[in-house]
Amino acid sequence: MYNLAAGAYKVASHLRENGYSVLVVSNCLGYSFSGLQEIVKNNSRDLLWVGISTTFLTVKTDNVDQYQRAWADDSNHIMKDNVLFGQNLSFYQAKKQLAWGTRELNFLGNWLKQTYGVPFVIGGAWVTTIKNGNLSDLDNNCFIVSGKAELYVERLTSQRSVDRNVLPEYVNNNSEYDNHNYKFSKMHWRDYDFVTSDDWLPLEISRGCAFNCAYCDYDRKSTVDNYKDPDVLREELLYNYEHFGITKYNLLDDLYNDSKEKVRELYDKVWSKLPFRAEWTSYMRLDMIWADPESADILKASGARLGSFGIETLHDRAGKKVGKGLGRDRILKTLERLKTSWGNETLAAGLFIAGLPFEPRESILNTMEWCKNTDLLYSYSFTPMWISPPDHFGILNKFHSISLDNEKYQITWTSKDDWVNSEGITFKEVDQLAQWINSQKPLGMQTNQGHYPDLRTAGLSHEEIVRIKTDQESMMGRVLESNLIKNQKVDDRMLKVLQLNGI
Repeated sequence: MYNLAAGAYKVASHLRENGYSVLVVSNCLGYSFSGLQEIVKNNSRDLLWVGISTTFLTVKTDNVDQYQRAWADDSNHIMKDNVLFGQNLSFYQAKKQLAWGTRELNFLGNWLKQTYGVPFVIGGAWVTTIKNGNLSDLDNNCFIVSGKAELYVERLTSQRSVDRNVLPEYVNNNSEYDNHNYKFSKMHWRDYDFVTSDDWLPLEISRGCAFNCAYCDYDRKSTVDNYKDPDVLREELLYNYEHFGITKYNLLDDLYNDSKEKVRELYDKVWSKLPFRAEWTSYMRLDMIWADPESADILKASGARLGSFGIETLHDRAGKKVGKGLGRDRILKTLERLKTSWGNETLAAGLFIAGLPFEPRESILNTMEWCKNTDLLYSYSFTPMWISPPDHFGILNKFHSISLDNEKYQITWTSKDDWVNSEGITFKEVDQLAQWINSQKPLGMQTNQGHYPDLRTAGLSHEEIVRIKTDQESMMGRVLESNLIKNQKVDDRMLKVLQLNGI
């Protein structure tokens, strides 16, 4: 995917569908302030507004100050040698922060106002989750929009095309679009998006999750049939195939297999009706396969190459308490069913949470040991249980059930940044455990929902990815090579944007 951020392209698609021209600049953190100035300058004719998604502006790093200084001062347009994110810091050691904070956003907002008289619109996950993005003293030309933005930007663009004095309104938790035409919308790609047949494009099929797990603050949907119209989805896939040769996708659903009907209808009316064999990855849920064993075969036939399963825990009481009540025995039997059905044609990745309520240390360690040795999962990853600290309640827009009711889940805060569960295990401990077990995986075995498409786009075949687990030594050269190819593809796309604009 290489930073083809779905939100920005979805907003652009909606505007393109309404007759407007939109340039999306992916991997924007790789451009310096001067580089962004040149891009805007060369697209300034009839410019109505400029927007930024904060979703991928959030980083976990110990050198954001170094980056920010270079970003403001670097005369080179691309900051290839200065983007030093991705340090090996634990969840506890490095809290998420914006690479472009108040200072950088104000730079852009002020410059856009003074030079072109256009507003700077700030959206994305960060400002949707945190009230005003926890950004203080933003310039009066910076406007925050929280939540779904299609109708918001359509209205703003239409108004400014008539009267350039119209400014955006601050909008919080805008959810109008899902009540209108989401089921009939498409992602519209253009030649100047520089997609190739090697890309795994982001694809929306549904929004929100039909379940209500206690540790999750995802948007809820009231029914399981709230997904895109199959005819529209098929048309979208055919267009991408005929124009760009695209056959591979990273599905953006919070959960793909949330109903028997959805799995079957999309196979019958979409995947089985294409003139090519689609390949895709998605999040899935094990208990839906336990309840509907036949769906495993249908998912594989639909083109699933990797399913990321939020298993979370093998501890029965903890799982049941947080909304994952399948239990250890049925989890293992379902994974065995998947192994029989999928073989190595479709891979299963297990996602686990360390520190769930009522789970003791011994259970977490046993699960970690099982993950290291089982052949039922291709890969695994552990995340420490995150609970919003009490002093965050004034700045957050969204909370999960455990954060809202510590007493019910027997969580006690021992300091402003550490808690202990009923079994005596603390956040700091599970953070260290998660960091340790994730570090045990060899290079290339981080394969999950996002990493698998990256490896494939960089040139590894599915069969080679399968071999990483069983033949690590001989595959390490290919994995290292793929990382170089990935970085080169990112650089190439950035250079094409500059060349497109005559820079």
